[in-house]
Amino acid sequence: MSGEGRILRRPYCLKQSGLHCRLNELPEERVAKVIAESLETVGLKDKANQNVSTFSKGMKQRLAIADILVKTPKLAFLDEPTSGIDPEA
Repeated sequence: MSGEGRILRRPYCLKQSGLHCRLNELPEERVAKVIAESLETVGLKDKANQNVSTFSKGMKQRLAIADILVKTPKLAFLDEPTSGIDPEA
């Protein structure tokens, strides 16, 4: 997961995560809850309706982590997951 390769350029944060839920065949009744939980975990809940193109590199990195979390993996291998993330944010 290096850089911004998995982040779509134009959609809103919520749409991005919803897309990943649907691509991973998450039941529709769970999509909203899982998205809210993953965005809250990475600190982007208040940015759910913001356009991804306005995000900093660190915010895009956190969104990529949220997109991994919506899949509820037992194990995830990440390549430099904190690159560009401000520890104070």
